Order: sequence, then C-alpha cells, then structure tokens
Amino acid sequence: MRRILGPMGVGGVVLLGIGFGIGADTAPPTTPKADVASMTTPKADEPLAERYDASRAAAFLDRVAVHWTRERRCISCHTNMLYLAARSRLEGDDGGSREVRTFLEKEVERWSAGSKPRGDAYVVVTAFALSLHDAFTTGRLHEVTRAALDRMWQVQRPSGEWNWLKCAWPPLEHDDYYGAVLAAVAVGYAPEAVRRHTSGPTGCGSLTPIRAEDAASGLASRGHAALGCHPPRRSAHS
Repeated sequence: MRRILGPMGVGGVVLLGIGFGIGADTAPPTTPKADVASMTTPKADEPLAERYDASRAAAFLDRVAVHWTRERRCISCHTNMLYLAARSRLEGDDGGSREVRTFLEKEVERWSAGSKPRGDAYVVVTAFALSLHDAFTTGRLHEVTRAALDRMWQVQRPSGEWNWLKCAWPPLEHDDYYGAVLAAVAVGYAPEAVRRHTSGPTGCGSLTPIRAEDAASGLASRGHAALGCHPPRRSAHS
C-alpha cells in the first residue's frame, strides 16, 4: 500500500475531508463499482491532470480501499479507516464504502459472538471508522457502532491509552498518542450521546493527560487532537 500512496496512504489524503460538517441523511448505493483489476501504481513521470477532478480522486480512493479490504481482510489506519470515515463527503457512487462498511460490521459481530479482535488498535480503528461514517451519512448511531465503541473502552489501559502499533510510521503507526486521539474523535463525532464513558478511570476524561504529555508528538498529531472528544458540529447540509 505504501508503494501506491506513500507513507501516509489513503489516510493522509482523506483526513482533509473530516471536520467539515455532517453528511446528508442519504444511504449510499449497495453495489460497489470499484474496479480492483484497474489498480495501477502512480509514476513520478506520468502527466499531470489539467485540473483537479474530485470524481476521479474519489474513484481512485474507491479502488485502493476496496482492493485493500478484499486482499488484506482487515482495516488499517493508513488505508480504509479514513476512507470509510470521509468518503461520503465526496460526490459520486460510494458503493465501495458500503463494501468496507459491511466488512467492518461483520468484524464487530464476530467479536460480539465471542471471537477475539486482532488487537486493541484494530478495535479503536474500527470504532473510529464506523462512528464517523454514521455521523457523515445517517446521523444516527448504528447498534454495531455502539458495540464497537463499547469494546474500545473495554480494552483501554488504566493510564488512558491503548496498546498501539509502533512501526516507526508516524503519525499513524508510531505511538500510543495517535490511538488515544482516534478514540477521542470517535466519541466526539458519535451521532448520539455516548458520554457515559467520559469520566472515571477510562473514557475521554482520561485522555487529557495523554494529550498534554505528548503535545510534542508533531504537527500532525496536534492537528488530530484538535478534533478531540468534542469536535465542532454543523448542520446535516453544511
């Protein structure tokens, strides 16, 4: 994946679409049209487009995210997590996000039935993607999303953070700080009140020391933290 989009992956592209209001209450198409067979690797010497085309950018994101989901059978913070969170902000057929969403819902259902998640970070990433997708589409918290958020708090450490991936790929898979920020954003954007988890040894209240302690983690991390547990709200049609 890094060969296709570089260190930041799809996550670095679609993060720009988060924080600009809640999406309209419109269900996405149910038939993905992402052509996995057309996946190509961008080249440095390929010609530039004459003008920016959001629909072509969206189609590329569809292909990459669906390809990753089908081939890897997982969700990652640098590829399909932020894709699912932000895809509804772009025009055009977003059937690819329906496929990614369905995959995640089945993952959460497996946990609820007794299967073990792939790791604590995987739980946080799943809760984040589902929560923001709910916020930007239906505006209602889906029961599967609520289950993912509940599981997220269950695997939070007493000190407030999560056991995060540390692959030396900042800011996404670098330190525990990024995982705590994702959890805060997931709760802040949840369409319905889930504030019962905001106090006590875990919850958003426990994330404040982490944000202060790791304020020097870098510009990207500070920008993510600005969304926090209480991001700005906008109307469904803004």
